[in-house]
Amino acid sequence: MEEKYIYPFTDYGFARLFGSEANKDLLISLVNTLFKATGEPWVIVDLNYEDTASRGVYINPYKGRIDASCKTSTGENLIVEVQNIIKPFYKNRDDYFNSYPIMELVKRDDWNLDVQGIYMVGLLNCRLWACGYAEDDFCHTDTFNDIGANHPLFNKMRTIFLEVPKFQKTEAELETMFDKWMFVLKNLPRLQDRPAALQEPVFKKLFEQAEVANFSKNELYAYHDSIKNFRDINICFDTARAMAYTEERKRIARNLKADGMSNELIKEATGLTDKEISEL
Repeated sequence: MEEKYIYPFTDYGFARLFGSEANKDLLISLVNTLFKATGEPWVIVDLNYEDTASRGVYINPYKGRIDASCKTSTGENLIVEVQNIIKPFYKNRDDYFNSYPIMELVKRDDWNLDVQGIYMVGLLNCRLWACGYAEDDFCHTDTFNDIGANHPLFNKMRTIFLEVPKFQKTEAELETMFDKWMFVLKNLPRLQDRPAALQEPVFKKLFEQAEVANFSKNELYAYHDSIKNFRDINICFDTARAMAYTEERKRIARNLKADGMSNELIKEATGLTDKEISEL
């Protein structure tokens, strides 16, 4: 059965929900919710989308990255970048793109680089297995720290990233806006109606924007193309992981074989077939 609502981790779904002037209230709500959940002092009251194409990066608007210049309730100006992250080495990409706002100041020959704040919000549709985070630890913040003093060295550039698949609360357990946003990000394409727990106006609008039946013909084509690209990328990653796993098993088998272990025991230890072992 085809989904009633779009998958927000496709480039098109992400841009439709959070990347347009008409839907900037959705992005404001999401970022303010994350700021509150992570103890940041800011409350965004308005934002303007930045033209990232002028920087020579991400000319295609459906590439899972949104830049916004934000005004807070107390008058500060923040730069917020939101990324739909499905690519490896996400932290390297994060640091690279976070440097662009400062580089823009330099280009304007303005060496007073006292920026109010630069935040990158990363929405991950995968688990960070290599980082060793606990299964119930899915919301992370990152900044430049003095390791010895355990004190922020430069606290105006921060990253907030979420391992969305780790969120496990059911609809009946949703209490805060943070819970509700996490539930929507994880479960939107599996839902058939807006849950009773999500009655806030921002979620009413989000579900209206996300309903595939409301798409024009061209919008539907764009979404289906984005779904195809998303699945192709995931298949490539899965294939690469499977190949790496197979090569690692062969490496172990070679070592065991060199140590004189029998093929039968090697097969039991690695799961390789007799033919694969004999060809090593």
